[in-house]
Order: sequence, then C-alpha cells, then structure tokens
Amino acid sequence: MVATALGVMLGVLVAIQAPKPSLDDWHWLDQFREAAFDRFMPVGDRPLVTYRSFRDLYQDVQEGYFTIGYGEGTGFDKDRLVATVVVPTGESIQQQLLQLHMKNRAASFDSLIGLVSVRRYTLNAQKCSAVRIRLDALSKVTISLPARDTFSLHPVLHRVVIDFGGTRVDATIEKDDNPLVRWATETASALLACAIDAH
Repeated sequence: MVATALGVMLGVLVAIQAPKPSLDDWHWLDQFREAAFDRFMPVGDRPLVTYRSFRDLYQDVQEGYFTIGYGEGTGFDKDRLVATVVVPTGESIQQQLLQLHMKNRAASFDSLIGLVSVRRYTLNAQKCSAVRIRLDALSKVTISLPARDTFSLHPVLHRVVIDFGGTRVDATIEKDDNPLVRWATETASALLACAIDAH
C-alpha cells in the first residue's frame, strides 16, 4: 500500500516537472511534421498501395503505415508481392521529434530526425499470405464520399494512395467507418500480425 502511494506520488511529481511545449515548439513541429513522415513513411514511391495515418493535433497518438507492391525485379508477378510496415518504437514519430527538439532547440531537423526510432518490417506474399489476400480484397472495396456537411474535430487522418489497374487514387479520409479506411486499418493489423509472428 505504501509502495503504491509512493509510486503515485512520484508519477505526479514527474508529470508536474515535465516541461510543457511552448507555442514555438508547436510551430516547429508543424513545420517539420510532413518531412518526418516522408522520411519514415513515404507515399511517393508509387507501390500498388500506400497507407499512412496520424491523429490531427494529437502528436502522442502513434502513426500507422504500410505499402504493398511488386518485389524488385519481379515484374508484375502477383505471387511476388512485398509489403513494408513501419511502426514507431515506443512513442509516436511526432512525440519523439517534439521531445528531441525541446531538449535541444538549437538543433536542426536533420540532426534530430536520425534519433527518431521506428521498426521497419518487410514481408513477402510467400511467407505472409495476408499480403496477397488483403490486396485482393481492395478490389472489392467501394469508395464512398461523405455528405457535404460532415465535420470531425481532430480526427485520425487516413491517407490511402492506390496506383494500379490504370487508376491512381490519392485520398485523405477522416471517417474511421469509411469502407476504404476500414480496409486499410484491417490490412495494417493483418500485416503487423504477420511481422510480429515472423520476428
């Protein structure tokens, strides 16, 4: 009981002493957020599909990311698909970057970004059947548009880029119940489960 009370008191003390980000710190994060995402979770490499998510104005929520594409040198062999999954190690990319900046506000973005920690997994369809199964499921997804008057307050932003079958779609969607977002989040979970099993 005493140990529990002491632990609670220490937690409160640490929370009180933890420095709060200043307005300038938030502006700095706003300035470099997209560059940080592009470093670890790029969407411009043109695989078959890319998914990236983050919570608007909540830097402490972990980001999500995966790509599915043809393996290098495999042509258009549907059985040689490769997926990449990126997961922040511990805290979100944004939170890590903000904390690093607050420790050394004079440091450049380029010097800090290398200190951000993520785990990157590469999966092939031969060892992870979810790669092909989830890509096949994408062709059955109906892309729906929301009503004009819908509004979300600080939602998770889901960006899905599709580039196959003569079609390129680059959509950022706020609604978690959108069919394309459901496909993407279910795919992210399936691929991450494969990655954890393999490692």
